Amino acid sequence: MSKIVVVGSCNIDITVECDRWVHPGETIFGNRLTVSPGGKGANQAVAAARLGADVMMVGCIGDDVYGQLVLKALKENNVDSTYVKGCIANKTPFEAAMADVKANFGLILPTDPDAAKAGKLLLTDYEVENLRKAYERTLEVGASSQSKMSQQDYELYGTYIPFSMAVCHTINHKSGMDHTTYAHTGASVNIYALGVGAEKFRGVFDNTEIYHKLAELTKVQ
Repeated sequence: MSKIVVVGSCNIDITVECDRWVHPGETIFGNRLTVSPGGKGANQAVAAARLGADVMMVGCIGDDVYGQLVLKALKENNVDSTYVKGCIANKTPFEAAMADVKANFGLILPTDPDAAKAGKLLLTDYEVENLRKAYERTLEVGASSQSKMSQQDYELYGTYIPFSMAVCHTINHKSGMDHTTYAHTGASVNIYALGVGAEKFRGVFDNTEIYHKLAELTKVQ
């Protein structure tokens, strides 16, 4: 029997079915949500195992329910998942996590070789310290319920993975846009405003329209 080792991605695909094609920037209601295991690496591993090969998967997953779904799917398809680990369980170094942040979001550490050409995406010492603290909390605690958190931690991270939220906040601040609450809705919302351009924000709008109205008011292209 052939022996195969696959080094690659292990993901969860979340698919929402709708009655029609969604237009850019539009929010509509979906009919059914499907959660299924995926990832190019994991898909290849499962395909090879189903063809009779002896397969081992090497990859990284989240320390959450989706990570457990990935492990369950690999086990059900006879794929050895000994070396499929989560960043928390594996105690992945902060610098290694930041390499993924750079690759996916462009945020760059001051010590990075590309720092000189990073522009506004160069992280300040203050931002690095905030990210490091959030990452350390992620390794120690992970996501938590509001009842088990201090008010400060809840305001910083909500009930989500602290490092993910810290990255999100940093990107928001650098772009000049921010969310002020952890509660969101796909429904239309009532908008009230004062000041220059307030007339554009009076009424009930799909929440995705707010961005376009802000862009029009500030002449952001």
